[in-house]
Amino acid sequence: SAPAITFSGGGGSGAAATAYISGGKVYKITVTAAGQDYTSPPTVNIDNTGTNGSGATAFAQINTRGNRNVDLPFGGFPGAALY
Repeated sequence: SAPAITFSGGGGSGAAATAYISGGKVYKITVTAAGQDYTSPPTVNIDNTGTNGSGATAFAQINTRGNRNVDLPFGGFPGAALY
């Protein structure tokens, strides 16, 4: 079964993620909630309790790019953004 993913430290709260396994290995971790108020990357905790697994590691990064949405001429269109 997939391990539970939790986050600790970083000054914020609310981050959540789900791990996916295939062939007995963690192949993907998807962030399901970004959380808020993080001032540094939190520690990613991979709880192998009850999974018979070990050795998986992950690192978090903070998105420092911020909101890049801008007003477009003539109102643009719904969901328009500058990338």
